Amino acid sequence: MLRLFLYRFINTFKEPYKNGRYNKLNEFISNKDLIDFIMLKKKFQSLWRSKLNTIVHKNNYTLKKLKIIKTDNYVMLLSKFHHSFSFIDSSVEHTCKEEIEYLFIIKDMKILYMCNKEESPIEYDSLARNFPSEKDILIRLKNNLPIQLWYKNVRDINLFYEKFLDNTLDINRDNNVQSNFSLDKKKMIEYAQQYALIPNKAYKNFDSDGGDCTNFISQCLHFGGLPLSLTWKPYTTTWIRVNELYYFLLENGFRKTSSSLHTQPAAIIQFHSIKKGFFSHSGIITETFPDGNCLYCCHSFNKLNYPLSEVYPLIYDKIRIINI
Repeated sequence: MLRLFLYRFINTFKEPYKNGRYNKLNEFISNKDLIDFIMLKKKFQSLWRSKLNTIVHKNNYTLKKLKIIKTDNYVMLLSKFHHSFSFIDSSVEHTCKEEIEYLFIIKDMKILYMCNKEESPIEYDSLARNFPSEKDILIRLKNNLPIQLWYKNVRDINLFYEKFLDNTLDINRDNNVQSNFSLDKKKMIEYAQQYALIPNKAYKNFDSDGGDCTNFISQCLHFGGLPLSLTWKPYTTTWIRVNELYYFLLENGFRKTSSSLHTQPAAIIQFHSIKKGFFSHSGIITETFPDGNCLYCCHSFNKLNYPLSEVYPLIYDKIRIINI
């Protein structure tokens, strides 16, 4: 019954923003503030994609995993969905895929609260570990939903757009620095696309131990020809940690993008988390567009050919890119 409820909700949730209409969300959500929060995010997405002249459509969600935790007053659902959609940039359509995790708190078959793990990783983990009381949930609904922040995001969308363009220009400056290694970009991208959603079982997976993103990027680098060393090999800190890999690459001759044009495919991209306050995530670029946008693959959270503009600069406020 809960599975059916989630499927019905997701089919409503995936509908695009339509001039402020609730899109029947009130059939599934008991709190108006949560509905307003979702609708503001949808409004921002609609305005943002229009600003960038991109299109996201043909959304499809498939429930891959569901953990049900029952308390005296509510049910907590930890869910993982396979999400696929079509993305159009520069008049070219691409198929994008990801594994996305949501936490739902449900009472009387209506959602009291929901949380996306990538957008709010600390909150997600805290809720999943501590099983808050219903009173705590209501307080969270009243005080923690950043509704005013999303009003501001919608109002300041031009500032987000300027930041997106500024970072695109900044990361493409030519440093005239040669790397110590010559890597096979095609092999790196092929590896990334093959194992983005289904990790290579030949390697240990760190999803449950801090995240697998940089471990995955090191695999791509090694498959592309970067030789192992005493300091960079499975599973040294330089192999599995974001900043350690970044400085290892810099020390070995790699630099932030070495082209005055656009970032090249196979470049390593790292993301600064707004919620965590530091660079906490790594990916690999698989395709670039003339407008500075790009597609990337990553683990934790598994994404295949995913648009940068769907996460930056909203979920991640800074990026840094290392050309290969």
